Amino acid sequence: MELVAMDMKQRGLYIARQLSFYGVSFRIEDVALSRDFTHMYNASVRLVRRSQSFIIVLYFISVTFICILSSTNKQDPSTDGRDTQ
Repeated sequence: MELVAMDMKQRGLYIARQLSFYGVSFRIEDVALSRDFTHMYNASVRLVRRSQSFIIVLYFISVTFICILSSTNKQDPSTDGRDTQ
């Protein structure tokens, strides 16, 4: 149904927020997947998982870096920002 709605929207025919299911029938079919497709799908999943892990690591590195920068930029409250010479 989602694909039908997307196609209708592209053609300018889709104006309702939800399509009616009146008179619609569904059936479940088992489709055999080829080995090439299965290998490609599994490789894609591994790539996405690695990418997500990499993004999470980069996020934590950046947060740590920001915390370090903000702690080193704070002034010592005992000096009140004045030079002590």
